[in-house]
Amino acid sequence: MFPLSLLLCLCAAKAVVEGSACTKRGISSCVCTEEETGIVNLTVLANINSTGAPRFKDVVSASTTYYYNPCFSFTELATQGKEVCTPNYDVAVCQIQDKVAYLAGTESSAVFSGSAKTGDLNITYSTRTSGTTRISVVHLMCDKDLSLSQSTFRYVNQNLASATTTYYFVLKSRCCCPNLCQYAPSSSSGGGLSIGSILLIVFFSLIFVYIIGGSNA
Repeated sequence: MFPLSLLLCLCAAKAVVEGSACTKRGISSCVCTEEETGIVNLTVLANINSTGAPRFKDVVSASTTYYYNPCFSFTELATQGKEVCTPNYDVAVCQIQDKVAYLAGTESSAVFSGSAKTGDLNITYSTRTSGTTRISVVHLMCDKDLSLSQSTFRYVNQNLASATTTYYFVLKSRCCCPNLCQYAPSSSSGGGLSIGSILLIVFFSLIFVYIIGGSNA
C-alpha cells in the first residue's frame, strides 16, 4: 500500500500530465479555478478572525495539536497558555507540541496543485523559521453530502528530512467540490443602487443645479 504522501505526489503529477489543474485565482489563498469543473472556494469555511481563532483543529495526542484556518490568518489558539504562532499576521497552519508553537505554513505561500475533476486537489503552505523549512500539504476531499458544519480537518502523517518537515492533512468538505461554496451576494445588491452610486447621483445633480442656477443669474 502506497503511503499517502507518495499518493498525493502521484495524483498531482497525473493531473498535470492530463492538462487539468485548478489554478489559484488572483491573490486569494483559498480560491482556485479549473477550466473543466469550475471554482473551488474555501472562503466560507474560514473564521474571519473577529476572535482571532482558527476554524479547525486536530488533537493528535496529549502533547500535539494542529490548527488550520483557510484564507485568513489567525492569532489566538484554544489552549490553556494561549500560545501564538509567529508571525501571527500570516498563519495558515500551526503546530503545538509540548506547549511550544511552530508555524507550519503561511497564508501568503498557498499553492494549489492537482485537479478537482479527478479528486486529486491539494493546497500547500510553507514557511522557513530557525533554519527549518516546514511544509503543510492539505488534501481537499470533496463530499457533497456534508453540511458546512460537518467539514473536518485531520492530520495524516509527516515526513522528516534533514532540514525540512512536511505535514500531510485532509480537509473534507462540500467546499472542496467545485461550485458548491461561493460568496452569497448581499441583500442590497439584488438590483438596488449602492450607497456610492446614490452619492454620485446626488453630487452630479447638485453640480447640474449649480450650473443651471449660475447661468440664470
